[in-house]
Amino acid sequence: MAKYTASCSGNHPSGYGTMVMEVEYNTSYPNTIWYSIYYNTDYYTTWYSCTVYFHVVLGSASFDLSIGAPDKGSYGYQKIYFVNGGSVNVPISDGGSYYCAFTASNNNSWGPMVLNDPHTFLTIPQNQWKINYHNLNGAENWPENQTVNKGSSTTISTLVPQRASQTRTDSNFIVTFNGNEGAVGEQTLSTNEGNTYHYTFKGWKTSEDATTATYQPGASVTPSSDINLYALWQETVVSNGGKIILPYGSRWGYTLKGWGTSASATATIGAPGAQYTPTQNTTLYAVWQEDPEKLTSCYVKNNNSWKKVTSFYLKNGSSWVNTTPFVKNGNNWHEVGKGQ
Repeated sequence: MAKYTASCSGNHPSGYGTMVMEVEYNTSYPNTIWYSIYYNTDYYTTWYSCTVYFHVVLGSASFDLSIGAPDKGSYGYQKIYFVNGGSVNVPISDGGSYYCAFTASNNNSWGPMVLNDPHTFLTIPQNQWKINYHNLNGAENWPENQTVNKGSSTTISTLVPQRASQTRTDSNFIVTFNGNEGAVGEQTLSTNEGNTYHYTFKGWKTSEDATTATYQPGASVTPSSDINLYALWQETVVSNGGKIILPYGSRWGYTLKGWGTSASATATIGAPGAQYTPTQNTTLYAVWQEDPEKLTSCYVKNNNSWKKVTSFYLKNGSSWVNTTPFVKNGNNWHEVGKGQ
């Protein structure tokens, strides 16, 4: 059992005594504040009787009460001493501080009967530390909050939270295509089936933005302050089968072999026109294979198609002469059809 007390007082505006309120919390009576109010006029009066009206605030509770002096008869001099007390139920917790105050008036024309704004705080020391488990994701199998006496040890709850998987249709994967010196028909494609997110509990962290766990279920701990715990989740993303069609591309002298995962890739994950199921946002690179025929032959474009030139002729007078053409590149001449 422990008791915690506080008091406050105020003076009558005309100097007619002092009003005092004393408050007490006894741990044997949870959620209860006991109070005692008295008014000592320290003054002899000829009143038949007098009543003082108090408005009292104790923590979250507020109420009115009155204190009356006994009638001593006409013109009887007396030293008036008013007393009232009792208890009120209010939520009380360790470490809390509760505002307590009063105002006073009487039943004649004096008006307010107290100065100095009498108030105090009834403070309850914290004898226990709390372990709070913050459920931010609606997980199940969630532990109850714990308390532990100061200087004592306890164990983190052995319960392992469970978080339901989520399917999100707004989380399609984006695939970007890099032509790798060639031209591609599509720059980006998106899946359309969404993804499912699975969660695995990895332990307890001590702040919302932490990326590592401080405690595991069943771990021993000796708190030196309140502990706030947040679940650390490992997220695994699984595609729901959303597929894309790998695009075609073009590059003179090369054939598009397929699409790889790096600019220097020689292996492919699929050929143009094939279906592909991405598992994350990614960039794919065109994998080109040389076409020796095109690289060592000469072609001319006829309407929308390319035609291979098998012979070259120059007109000499009225005759055509079979010849080998050259093109100039800078100061050098190159035979057409030799990889130029």
